Amino acid sequence: MGLIFPTMIGTDNNTSCVAEEYRYLIYLLRCAIHGQSPEDIPEGLSFGKVYEYAMDHDVANLAFYAVEKLKHKPDKELYDLWKLRQDLALVRDMNQSFAREEIADALSQRNIPVKELQGTVLKKLYPSSEYRTMSDLDFIVEKSRLEECAAILKELGYRLKKQGDYEIDGVRKPDIFVEIHTDYFSGISDYARVMGTPFAVSDPTDAQQATELYLYNILHTAKHYYTSGCGIRRILDMYYLDLRYGDRIQREYIDKALDEVGLSDFAGDLSELARAWFSGIQENGPNDPMSAYIFTSGLHGNRKNYIEGKIRHSGKEEKVSLGAKTAYIFRRLFPGKATMTRKFPVLKKWWILYPFFWIYRIIRMIFGKNRENSVLDLKLILRAEKNERP
Repeated sequence: MGLIFPTMIGTDNNTSCVAEEYRYLIYLLRCAIHGQSPEDIPEGLSFGKVYEYAMDHDVANLAFYAVEKLKHKPDKELYDLWKLRQDLALVRDMNQSFAREEIADALSQRNIPVKELQGTVLKKLYPSSEYRTMSDLDFIVEKSRLEECAAILKELGYRLKKQGDYEIDGVRKPDIFVEIHTDYFSGISDYARVMGTPFAVSDPTDAQQATELYLYNILHTAKHYYTSGCGIRRILDMYYLDLRYGDRIQREYIDKALDEVGLSDFAGDLSELARAWFSGIQENGPNDPMSAYIFTSGLHGNRKNYIEGKIRHSGKEEKVSLGAKTAYIFRRLFPGKATMTRKFPVLKKWWILYPFFWIYRIIRMIFGKNRENSVLDLKLILRAEKNERP
C-alpha cells in the first residue's frame, strides 16, 4: 500500500503518537488526486476516525473520490454521510465560483485593479476545482479604492462584518464569505517587505505571476504554521504549486526572499513533505515532528498552538519557559496601547483611565460571558509544552 509515516513520531526527548488513520487519510488523498483505486483500510483502523480527521482538515470531499472506489466500503450510514460532504463541496464550489465572477466583474467595470492569490487561484492547479475547498473569497485592491469595494459588496447584497482602513469582510447567503485586503499581509512587516507592493508591476509576465503566487503561499503557510498551525490542505497546495510552477518560477528571487525572513529550511521541508505525501515516490518525510504537528493542527490551526506561539513570542525565544509564560500572562492582563484603544476608543483622549479599564477587562475575563474561554486559555498556558515548535 505504501502508507507514509511511522506511527511513533519523536520530538526531542518526548514521543507523541500519531494515529494510523492519519496515514490512511493521506493515502486516500493521494489515490484521489491520481485517480487510483485504493486498497482496503488496514485491519484495526477506524473509518469513523479517518472521516473525523478528514473533516478536521476539510478534505473529506476529496478523500471520498478514493473511498467510493474501495472494494470494502464504510458502513452505509458513514458512506452516505461522506457522500453528502462531497455533494456539499460541489455545491459550495459552484456558489463560490459564481460569487467570485460576480465580484470580479463588478470590480472590472469600475476599473479597480485586483489580485487573487489564495483559494480561487489555487483551485485552478487541481485536476478539478471542487477538489480544493476554501472558506472564503480573497481579493487584494489598492487602499484608495477600498471604500468603493465596500459599496460594491453592499450593492451585491453582502452584509459587511468588518470595515476598516485596510480590510473589509462581507457575508451573503448561502454562506459566501468575502475578504478584500489592501496588502499581502497585515501586521507582518518582514513577510510584507519581501513580497513588495501588490500593484508595483502593472503588467507582470507569466514568470512573475507564478513567482508571486508561489512565494506568497509559502509565506502565508508559514504565517499560519508559526501562529497556530496549518493543516493537510496547505501541504496539498504546496504539492500542486511545485508540480505546476516548479519550472516557471524565478528561483533565485524566491530563495533570496525566503532567506531574508529565515524560511529557507521551512520551505524546503514543506516541498519535501508535500512530495512525500502525495507523489508516492518517497516513503518517509523529511521532518516527522512537522508532519505530526500538521496532522494535529486541523485546518487552520488550534488554540493550543496559538497560545504556545504567543508564549514563545513573549519570551523572545523558541521555547516555552516559566519566564515566557509569566510574560505572556502579564501581557494578557495588561495589553498595550494598540489593543486597549481599539477595544476602548475613549482611551485615545482620556489616557488617564487606562488603570480603570485594565481592571474592568480583568473583571470581565473572570465573570463575563466569555469566562469559560479565559479559564481554557489559562489551562493551556499552564500546560504549555517546553518543546520547540517543529
